[in-house]
Amino acid sequence: MPPAESPLLLALESQGPLVSQPVSQEDPFLPKQPLPAPRRAEQYSRAQERPPRRRSPVSRPYRCDYENCEKAYTKRSHLVSHQRKHTGERPYKCMWEACTWSFFRSDELRRHTRIHTKYRPHKCDQCGRQFMRSDHLRQHQRTHMRMPTSPDPPADSGRMAGPPAPGL
Repeated sequence: MPPAESPLLLALESQGPLVSQPVSQEDPFLPKQPLPAPRRAEQYSRAQERPPRRRSPVSRPYRCDYENCEKAYTKRSHLVSHQRKHTGERPYKCMWEACTWSFFRSDELRRHTRIHTKYRPHKCDQCGRQFMRSDHLRQHQRTHMRMPTSPDPPADSGRMAGPPAPGL
């Protein structure tokens, strides 16, 4: 760091602050609220205006009335579920011992319960590996498309040669 009377430092100070400093003594590098996600370059060109939404051919009579929310649904139950995002209500609580997770929707709780029960209903028809979620199975199946299939497992399959460890 240059000395306080350095000509370089004095020149920089005369230009004014490059970054506005917070008035309080709190850490200026910790945001008070979460920062919004970065935008793509093309989004900056349209100063805060949204692209026009295409009109859905399906009637969506159940509209969210929270400010700046334009969601609309065909079913009332879907609107009620969506509104929980605004209120923070999570009525579906995991009853597993020592688990504190809770959810907006019952299907989220049902999927979460598989973590505790180890239930894996989605099985790969090529290698037999099982998954808790169908999207995870689909993602896994893409690995079979990328690599050539061979009857022998590759030498570098991540397993060590030799007998299995005791207890396995």
